[in-house]
Amino acid sequence: MSFRSAINFYRPFIILLIFLLSSCGKKAPPALPSVEPLPGPTNMTAVHRESEIILSWSYDEKAPIKGFVIERAEDGDFKKTTFIETGRLYRERDFKDGRLYRYRVFAKGVRGVSGISSELDISPLPPPSRPEGVSFVIGTESLTIKWSPPAQGLFFNIFRSAEDFRPLNKEPISETAFTDSLSPDSTVRYLVRALLNTPARDEGPPSDEITVTPGDFIPSNPEGLQAVLTEGGVQLFWKENPETWARGYTVYRAAEAGEFSLIGQTSTPAFLDREPRAGKSIYRVSAFGPAKEGPSSSAVEVEFDNLPLRE
Repeated sequence: MSFRSAINFYRPFIILLIFLLSSCGKKAPPALPSVEPLPGPTNMTAVHRESEIILSWSYDEKAPIKGFVIERAEDGDFKKTTFIETGRLYRERDFKDGRLYRYRVFAKGVRGVSGISSELDISPLPPPSRPEGVSFVIGTESLTIKWSPPAQGLFFNIFRSAEDFRPLNKEPISETAFTDSLSPDSTVRYLVRALLNTPARDEGPPSDEITVTPGDFIPSNPEGLQAVLTEGGVQLFWKENPETWARGYTVYRAAEAGEFSLIGQTSTPAFLDREPRAGKSIYRVSAFGPAKEGPSSSAVEVEFDNLPLRE
């Protein structure tokens, strides 16, 4: 093979080699960063309360979103109902009892929309009337709310505000009384709603609101007051009051046929009168709560001519 023929034969291979050598070291075009899709809302629930359907859902509070789109379907496809910028709750007032409504929600972000929540079906029913005669009883360790039901076979939820969405009770109750923990140092309000206990609750209007204040915590009268004359004075002691919220005791003394006057306070069911008066002294004790004093105990008398000798 001549030299010229050899050059022509190997020319394509030479050109390919030069191309490959010249391409070495070049950078590939930058890849676009991947964007994670926004997750859809979760834990979607619906509550039919009187004249509205309250929808709520969960979503990451720190997620970069503009708001939420709520969609509803009746007989056909889903249609956008509204768009809310803040919150995780929507109140629907355009509906009729007995009809079936389907809801779903998705978030709208800067770079697009999220996945769609699970579909929620609700068929609201006419709610019951409100409970009547709501009252409260303060016990030694708890507080009990009582009411009269508007009809038989209903369930109930207890709230501290007419705007509350979630009740104090974890599940609807069939009893007409509810026991709550004590809040003796603050004012607490209660109201009750009757419901059908359907998947959407179907809650009726709220009862009258009752208010419990620190002034309502009035202890009972102390019992078993006794007085013993000692070298240090007159020692008083009595049974401890059963109320866990009682703050202490106030001790009063009076001379025979005289008026009672305050001589001291104590946090325990015992008190030493270090300056008793000769003659007849009458004692009584009362317990006090966070704001008010309760009724007095039965009186006890101590009578002597001379005071005991003191060291």
